[in-house]
Amino acid sequence: MDDSDALTRWQLLLCDGDRVKILRSLDFLDYINVEVIAEITNRDLDLARAQLEILAECGILKKHSSGGQSTYKVNREDQWARNVLGFISFFETDIHSLDIPPVETLFASKDRVTIMKILAEAERISGSEISRRSQIPPQAATEHLTYLVGAGIARAVHYGPVTMYRWAIEAIHTRALENYLKLRIRSPPEVAPADEVRPNTIFRNKDILTDKYWTFWISKHLHLEQYHRMLHKDFDLSYLDAPTSHNIIISGPRGSGKTALVRKFGYDLQSIIDDDFFCTTWIEYIYIDCQQINTPLRLMEHILQIMVPNFPPLDREGITLETSLTILSEHILKRENAYILLCLDDGDLFFKKEPAFIPNLLRKAESRISLIVTARSLSFLDQLNVSLHWHHRMTLPSYSQKQLRDILAGRIAAFVEGAIPGEVLDLIAEAAAVSGDAGYALRLLLEAGEAADLSESPQVQPAHVLQAKNVIKL
Repeated sequence: MDDSDALTRWQLLLCDGDRVKILRSLDFLDYINVEVIAEITNRDLDLARAQLEILAECGILKKHSSGGQSTYKVNREDQWARNVLGFISFFETDIHSLDIPPVETLFASKDRVTIMKILAEAERISGSEISRRSQIPPQAATEHLTYLVGAGIARAVHYGPVTMYRWAIEAIHTRALENYLKLRIRSPPEVAPADEVRPNTIFRNKDILTDKYWTFWISKHLHLEQYHRMLHKDFDLSYLDAPTSHNIIISGPRGSGKTALVRKFGYDLQSIIDDDFFCTTWIEYIYIDCQQINTPLRLMEHILQIMVPNFPPLDREGITLETSLTILSEHILKRENAYILLCLDDGDLFFKKEPAFIPNLLRKAESRISLIVTARSLSFLDQLNVSLHWHHRMTLPSYSQKQLRDILAGRIAAFVEGAIPGEVLDLIAEAAAVSGDAGYALRLLLEAGEAADLSESPQVQPAHVLQAKNVIKL
């Protein structure tokens, strides 16, 4: 049963006041018949019988016929039925003193139920995105959302021209509604996992040789401890207590560890912020890969979607670059008393292409954004029309052959034991020492391992390193 069928059943069951009365009474009954339904609803037998048939069709009741008489048993063995009855009991018990519409009014419209389910599954979401997902016309969707806000079910937060909606999580009845709307009618059947088939390979985990491993990698393997300490000194507890604009630039050749340094630092800093009970200021570390995000509009969209989860795409909303700057500075940073530590990895690429944008962003933010910029060289600074004050400049050197071997040795956990002889590490470190590029060394090791797999060798041999050098170029 898919979500569409689930919503149809929810709406069918709860849109009728008589049916809600019956469902409420089932909390105290195990068996029920037409006469009891007629008494509960104060309706004639034909209407009572129709209600019973609907409840049986939806799986709430089980029909038993004997001697021309039909008796209905509450289907408490069924998870879907328990969900419905639990929802009615919880919702009805806890809203008696709250000024909100009754259940049957909330569920009177299938479109409204669809919108409530979308709200239940999103932390916050724009009105236009709700309309798009539900395929309900924008004006109709806005009317339902306005109703839900007025009913205390949802809250609206305005970010300039964009309105985001979320559950009114402080209200107990909306938590109940959210929890039950998230449930499907039935849980999918459990399927026993198939036996894992692992081909013959010398790899244990290839991710250890890629950028995916930075979060878990102890920084001592990169010989970056002193630079890591410098960053933490620049953004210490005094910064967390009273953030101010603070700009750092980190330069160094390709493969010198700039990306690993700033990503590991960002991960550590955000963990400190999240775990610090006394840090009441909202500080967000935002990492930007400027090779991927290389225009001002894409940069602003990424920042807004970090600060406001599910913020809609700017082009879809027709939001200009200038408007996005206003939304960030006025409606988020100032209104929420928020601060951003913005890391522009390979930021020299962005500055060369858009030299005026970042200074303009910092000016609009009024000291609420700090920068960490990585760059291969500092030549881009000469192109800036506006001078930026850099509190600290770090320069990372190329790696030596010994350091490269240490880095490679720190990653041999990617392979099964005994697959990487010491001479292979020496060969790769020597080849990579020409450039001092740790990334190149790791790509060689990965390629050599794959060459060994293709030849069905239990070890990486020097010949596999030579093959890798022919494939992976500096």
